[in-house]
Amino acid sequence: MDVKGKTAIVLGGTSGIGLATTNRLTELGAKVIAVSRDPDKAKGIVTDGVELHSCSV
Repeated sequence: MDVKGKTAIVLGGTSGIGLATTNRLTELGAKVIAVSRDPDKAKGIVTDGVELHSCSV
């Protein structure tokens, strides 16, 4: 799958399968927007290529 230069939105991107997906897409060259309900937990995953958004639900 060629995702280099594409943008992906990952819901639940800070743990479990969502985190694994975030990491893999970043490795493949995608720009990732990881959405999380927990801003403190989410701060730990911000790296090059990952943009973080948090919201209350």
